[in-house]
Amino acid sequence: HGDILVIYLSVSASAVSSVLIRSKDNAEHPVHYVSKALQDAEVRYPDIEKLAFALVVSARRLRPYFQAHTIHVLTNQPLRQVLQKPETSGRLVKWAIELGEFDIHYKPRPAIRGQAVADFLSEFTEPQASAATQLITEPNLPPSQDQTASKSTFDLTQPLWTLFVDGSSNAQGCGAGL
Repeated sequence: HGDILVIYLSVSASAVSSVLIRSKDNAEHPVHYVSKALQDAEVRYPDIEKLAFALVVSARRLRPYFQAHTIHVLTNQPLRQVLQKPETSGRLVKWAIELGEFDIHYKPRPAIRGQAVADFLSEFTEPQASAATQLITEPNLPPSQDQTASKSTFDLTQPLWTLFVDGSSNAQGCGAGL
């Protein structure tokens, strides 16, 4: 295996996130960020299962890193015990088997450092907007043709652009958001 990489996990009510870190010269350097908006039943997972799900999502998206390196999961939650004794959920059994192919070690989380980034991603990943129509107002545009208004509105339900990403976003739920 190559260098030891560290992963910080974070969960919220609507998203799971992680940041993969490489430590070098007593400094942490982010390698990759992963964020996934929770869908349907995933929202109702208990927090410890959301944490396990965050690790599974990260392992799937960052498979080459997980295959080539030892991964240290820094968490103060009993994640290793939950994955080693998954009697309560068939889903945990499946995840434990999936994660078993990697060299993953669970360590207690020290001071904040990289965890702040994972928490930020989790807290600011919002679920899809539920409003049918959202309007924005742009005061700096020239007056409309009838010269009666100095503000224009745009219907945000119509697509404005297409964004191509490397899997960090999908049609069912947004990623970290841009």
